[in-house]
Amino acid sequence: MALFIHSLLIVLIMKAQVELHVEASSNLRMVSCDVDTSSKVDELRVIVENYLVILDDEVRNTQDLVKELQGAVSTNQETATAELEETRRMVGELQTAVSTNQETATAEQEETRRMVGELQTAVSTNQETANAGLEETRRMVGELQVAASTNQETATAEQVETRRMVSELQVTVSTSQEKVSVELRNTTLQLKETRRQLGVMERQMVELQESVSALKAVTTIGATDCSDILARGEARSGVYVVKPDTDTAFEVYCDMETDSGGWTVFQRRQDGSVDFYLDFANYSLGFGNLEGEFWLGNDYLHRLTAQGEYELRVDLSSFEEESSYAVYDSFSIADASDNFRLSVGSYLGNAGDSLILSNHQAFTTKDRDNDSWYKNCAEHRYGAWWYGGCGYSNLNGRYFNVATYNRQGITWFTFSDFISLKTTEMKIRSKV
Repeated sequence: MALFIHSLLIVLIMKAQVELHVEASSNLRMVSCDVDTSSKVDELRVIVENYLVILDDEVRNTQDLVKELQGAVSTNQETATAELEETRRMVGELQTAVSTNQETATAEQEETRRMVGELQTAVSTNQETANAGLEETRRMVGELQVAASTNQETATAEQVETRRMVSELQVTVSTSQEKVSVELRNTTLQLKETRRQLGVMERQMVELQESVSALKAVTTIGATDCSDILARGEARSGVYVVKPDTDTAFEVYCDMETDSGGWTVFQRRQDGSVDFYLDFANYSLGFGNLEGEFWLGNDYLHRLTAQGEYELRVDLSSFEEESSYAVYDSFSIADASDNFRLSVGSYLGNAGDSLILSNHQAFTTKDRDNDSWYKNCAEHRYGAWWYGGCGYSNLNGRYFNVATYNRQGITWFTFSDFISLKTTEMKIRSKV
């Protein structure tokens, strides 16, 4: 294409030169015009030569592109040839596979035809069997219909008999109902009479209890403690009134069963129902319920122990149902002016001596720090006690419902370390 354009341009240039020469010949008289024409021809020649140079460059570039295209075409042709060969190979394999599948399909078709034939035979046989079963079923249905007709006649007769029996039962029930009504009225009257008699008995019991209480009060008037009450013949554990000195009388709980009885109980823990984290005034006057958890009161405890020699018993039990006790052969409490200072004697028992650091210590509460520690042991141990350096015992500490290792709990170190206890009871008895 580039060569064609090149040739075409040469022809056009030559044509232009001829036309210019013709025009120059016809116009020889016009010298100035000829000169101009010659200069124009020279300019056109220069332009043409420049175009020719550019065309030569384009021709060379085009030739290079043609060569590259020829190479690419050759490569593509080789690749296409290889792909064609691969395609032919795959087509051959597919033809072989199709042929194999056709043979397999033919064999499966023959097998299917054989199975269909067998099924047709089986269906024919089953149909004959079903026809025979249908005839047998029809025969049995006929027999059942005959039997049902017979049973219906029998049931009708039984229904008539049942109606007769129901009628007789209704008459019997009506008669029995009248008898029951009469008996019910009689029973109601008897219950009313029984209730009246129970009321009389209850009033008699109340009167008897009042009489017993009055007799008991008469019997225990002037008793100094529970051992005195026991000596007067009262052997039943419970609440009694004592008057150890000239001051007012007060109630105590007497344990008449443990170790021959006569014990005046002044502390009991058993279920956590009473708050023991109280102040000095509450521990002086006492708190709680004598039938449940309580602290008798340090004032009363001093009045009791001031009248003679007393021994102390401490009963303990754990949440593992283990029990132990500690007995001290002497026990006394000072008065309020000495902060109810504790004094105990020699130890005996199986619980261990956990009052060893409490002996000769003043009573400490959360609002009255009388212990020897630089802080308040009652606050630290969440209780109130005769603390000696916070000590080994804390029976007025916090009640935990499970065994737990906690120094704030109800503890007796020599029995259960600092694992909280389930129950405690402290009691005193006169040694006279």
